[in-house]
Amino acid sequence: MKNLLIGYGYWGKKIESVLLNYGELCIFDKNNKISPCLSTALEDLLDDKLIENCFIATPEDTHFELVKECLLKNKNVFVEKPLTLKESEAKKLIDLAKKKKKLLFIDSIFLYDPFFNELKKMVQLGKIGNINKIESIRFSVGFDKKNISVTDDLATHDFYIFEKLLSQKINLKSIKTDLKNNFQEAFANYESENGVQMESIYSWIRKNPQRKMTVYGTEGKIIWDKNFDYLKIEKATGLEKKYIKEELKSPLEKMIDDYFSLRSSKEKFPDLLSHQRYVCMLECLRNECTPF
Repeated sequence: MKNLLIGYGYWGKKIESVLLNYGELCIFDKNNKISPCLSTALEDLLDDKLIENCFIATPEDTHFELVKECLLKNKNVFVEKPLTLKESEAKKLIDLAKKKKKLLFIDSIFLYDPFFNELKKMVQLGKIGNINKIESIRFSVGFDKKNISVTDDLATHDFYIFEKLLSQKINLKSIKTDLKNNFQEAFANYESENGVQMESIYSWIRKNPQRKMTVYGTEGKIIWDKNFDYLKIEKATGLEKKYIKEELKSPLEKMIDDYFSLRSSKEKFPDLLSHQRYVCMLECLRNECTPF
């Protein structure tokens, strides 16, 4: 079995470090001068019947054509989030994967994070009572992707975290953006099926990177800040810090393990309709925004 990695930027290099444990690896990037990328044309690589799995780590606006090409060549596909930037394209890819009976797996790395799993456990056990609000801050510094918006880059993480945390679907209520900065910062409001409110801030232009989520309940709140190695629980009875042990495998390693487990199982279409909805929500964030 051979694997093909398409895209050798920041995330592609991360994926490479894990895939080296899964058999022979070929790497393709449109800038084939980057070592260790092959100079072979992508079309020729996809004709190689020994290559069974394609891992796509390229800009978001390239996903549709690349995923489609890989599926048409009867490859299983792992792709960075989001699946595509248009719901109509996402549906075509999902239908094609089902027709070809191939695995289509979309990156949702924070679901494999031990902090998320501990947070979810606390919510399910009623550690802070009934959840009524969630706030999310996602600041990425040094990013200005020319062909997408800041919400295309960052919002999908919130979609799947909110829904898995609450075990409910969410819907967009409102979106505001700073048009002066070319959609590099946005404020979004969501609501779950049973009325939980969610507020998110996405930015490429803040001075410091930040990934922070605060979950509010009727009996306190839990803060998940990626700058710290603990979850902070604040209640009327006092402050508690829940330290999270570092696991042997990183979230990326666990996610790729999951990919290969699904590949060898009969379940080839993991939660694809959710990802189609997420793409629809990204379109709404883009099209329904108002300036602030």
